[in-house]
Amino acid sequence: MPKYITNELVASLISRIELMAEPTLKQIRMFLAVARHRSFRVAGDRVSASQSSISIQIKQLEDRVGLALFDRTTRVVKLTPAGSELLADFERLAAMADEVRVKCAQLAAGRTGQLRIGVLPSIAEHLLPEVIAEFSRELPGVHFEIFEAVEQELIAAVKVGRCDLGLTSARMLERGMTFEGLFSDDLFAVMLSSHPLASLDEIPIAALAERPLILTKWGTSLRLAASQAFEDEGIAIVPAYEVTNMATALGFAAKGLGVALLPASAVRNMQNVATVARPLRGQAGSRMMGILQLEGAVSYPLQQRFIALLRSVVATAASRQVLAPES
Repeated sequence: MPKYITNELVASLISRIELMAEPTLKQIRMFLAVARHRSFRVAGDRVSASQSSISIQIKQLEDRVGLALFDRTTRVVKLTPAGSELLADFERLAAMADEVRVKCAQLAAGRTGQLRIGVLPSIAEHLLPEVIAEFSRELPGVHFEIFEAVEQELIAAVKVGRCDLGLTSARMLERGMTFEGLFSDDLFAVMLSSHPLASLDEIPIAALAERPLILTKWGTSLRLAASQAFEDEGIAIVPAYEVTNMATALGFAAKGLGVALLPASAVRNMQNVATVARPLRGQAGSRMMGILQLEGAVSYPLQQRFIALLRSVVATAASRQVLAPES
């Protein structure tokens, strides 16, 4: 026994007493069985418990409630006024417990819950819809929260726990993060079909140096990839136009304002018949795209199922030569 009675000890004892005074779910279920069948024996048969066990559980429940819940003075067991008053409340508690049990099982099996995904705009527009559509057909109860942003913002979102995972490139990785490469996203030069370079099967980086270029702004992995491609050739560039969105770059190229450097994921379904897309020679500026996660973070079943499906969709696309697999 402690020598001194402290406030913390008193609070701990009160907490334990309060917990002891709460009816258990087992007692509530026993109460509902007896109330439903008006018989301890029949209730015991229904819940696979002996009549004596039922009686003990009901007595403990009555002790905790502080009231008699059944009238045992007649041959037929009847609810007391207090028992009748608590019946609906206990039914709600039991139903809620059943719902929680089902939800826990679904969460453990990865069949329900929420996924928060950070994604680059190029992946959000093309790959992600296919993955989510297939995922939702099997698991329609899953809620998705999509955060579209440039790579720096995606890394920050994963780092602080705003996103469960990020679909991005590997150009700006930080310590404490893990990256699983899925596919290579090559750079393409997009230009008018009448452009002098449009007749080439592949575009040398040097051939673009003197042409008006349309690039995305700094802070994007796409701009880093494009700039690195020129830097590797020892070429310094100043783009004619810097834009925020890839759709804007496509629009500028379609009006003959220059050559836009865009990833394969953005030009794959290009609709404008006035423009053509040509790969850069030697896969210059290629980005490895994949899954970014916080190192050591708990990967729950729903997240694991999504990642498995993502790998499958990418593998299928690679077999159709829609995406270039990780090399």
